[in-house]
Amino acid sequence: MEQYTYDHEGLQYVFGYLDKNRGWRFVPHRFQIVNEPNQTVVGQFITSLWFSHIYNPNTVQRYMILGIRGQYSYSTLNQQADEDDSNGKNRSPCRERPAIGRGGNVVFKDYFEISAAETKALVADCTLDETKVANTKGIINNSTLSLRMRKYNGGLYVTLPSFIRSRLV
Repeated sequence: MEQYTYDHEGLQYVFGYLDKNRGWRFVPHRFQIVNEPNQTVVGQFITSLWFSHIYNPNTVQRYMILGIRGQYSYSTLNQQADEDDSNGKNRSPCRERPAIGRGGNVVFKDYFEISAAETKALVADCTLDETKVANTKGIINNSTLSLRMRKYNGGLYVTLPSFIRSRLV
């Protein structure tokens, strides 16, 4: 089966998360894309080696998905997201955010947040031997992020992000 990393519009999608010690990190892998006939885009990471992170209970989880056209640098995305975070711009649409994707490369952005209370509840609900799926709606656009989770060393091991971006046609 052939793998695709571009959607109908020629966008590639990257995944970022906020690490409390290192700031924003966009992982150096693109989502594998399934283009649905109704212009819906489904993206997934196909291995947990691409992203995994452990969250302590009472931690706010913050994530971003960017749809990028053309060339980009992961280190530049990290730096620009950190700058925007300090200015409170990460929750704003791309058109209001010239910092990420200077030169007009970022065409789509969505921001996701799982509260500290939700993280604590997920830790309490998960077990060591079962995986839960948490779905969260984007704050900016019409998309949903899904994450696989399980309890690990008193925290929450999060991996295998996937998303669905519906287009209003």
